[in-house]
Amino acid sequence: MPKSILRLSGEVLSLFAIVSLLSIPSSSQTTFGSITGTITDSSGGVIIGASVTVTNEQTGAQRPGSSTGAGVFNVTDLNVGSYTLHVDSPGFTAFERGLVLSANKIINIDSNGSRTGSTFAQR
Repeated sequence: MPKSILRLSGEVLSLFAIVSLLSIPSSSQTTFGSITGTITDSSGGVIIGASVTVTNEQTGAQRPGSSTGAGVFNVTDLNVGSYTLHVDSPGFTAFERGLVLSANKIINIDSNGSRTGSTFAQR
């Protein structure tokens, strides 16, 4: 084969390899965020089964959840935007907080509760 054809073939293969690498999505890139936290009472004991609702303020879409046996809640794969976090549990007054979530961000909200008559307060 003539050298010019071999050189052209090599250039085409190099270009193909570069385009292929650029088209592979990066697993570290995402347009989502998460809201997580631990819910405890005023003495530091975890609150199991607390109701957690995250509401997108633009769309009104709600993502319900609850705290685990360790008092942890985790709401993942949320679109970028403004949200309201609402936490409620029997015997406690509800906690509510507005949040702005950015891409690739995890917002950690820990709250400790007081008995009814008071409110959840950010720790």
